[in-house]
Amino acid sequence: MAEQKTGRGRLTTWIVIMVAVAFLALAFYNYQRSQKEETTAVKEVTPVPVTVVKVEEGEMERLLETSGDLRSRVNVYVFPKISGRVIEKILVDKGDRVKKGQLLVILDASLVKARMERANAAMDAVRSRLELLEKDQKRLEFLFAHKAAPRQQLDRISAQYKAAAAGLKEAEAARREIQVLLTDHAIKAEIDGVVAERFFDPGNLSDTKKPLLRLSDESLMKIELVAPETDFPRLRLGMPADFQLAAYPGRIFHASLVKMNPVFDPATRTVKLELQA
Repeated sequence: MAEQKTGRGRLTTWIVIMVAVAFLALAFYNYQRSQKEETTAVKEVTPVPVTVVKVEEGEMERLLETSGDLRSRVNVYVFPKISGRVIEKILVDKGDRVKKGQLLVILDASLVKARMERANAAMDAVRSRLELLEKDQKRLEFLFAHKAAPRQQLDRISAQYKAAAAGLKEAEAARREIQVLLTDHAIKAEIDGVVAERFFDPGNLSDTKKPLLRLSDESLMKIELVAPETDFPRLRLGMPADFQLAAYPGRIFHASLVKMNPVFDPATRTVKLELQA
């Protein structure tokens, strides 16, 4: 009986020890787990360096993107000064560069040239007569001084000489008018530039109300474009603008806003603008 009690007591003791060991193991496991979670939590809240800057006031940039047309600021339409003349030659074509004073168009001037020939012949005849009268006048002045010619004869020659001199001046004036008319048949460029448009071909008749050519000065350009009316309140004259040309891909050109049309297009609700480089 005593041995049985001893055996149970040992069994009970071992059970208690095992439970205690299990409890200690569980406590140690929970301690290790809590330490790991605490370490993880500490790592997660590690402070991140922050740079502090002073807040300043400024303007926010708002871009308005649109398309437009590049045009010359200087356009000269070449009109003939005479109507009804056959266009004999047009010496330039669209895209050609021209210099001021360069001959562009020649009109048929056959009638004017004939008038010029007659005027030159008339002037030659008047000059010849004037030379003869001048000689006669000098001869009669000499004779009259020596009392070898009457006064009436000298006065008559002097009057004829004065009339011939006046006739020569009239002939010279007529010739100058014909020369101007002849010059008008040879039309020249008024500016350095490029032939932007050509409206006629040789063989047509000239008309003072219809231009033959349009010349543009490419050194002075402008950009015409439109903007929505909603952007109009933000636009100001002098505002900078950047633009690109299809002929120069990748290049950016600079301009400024110089004109704003305050009248809106009712159909498109846009306003016309003009930039100058």
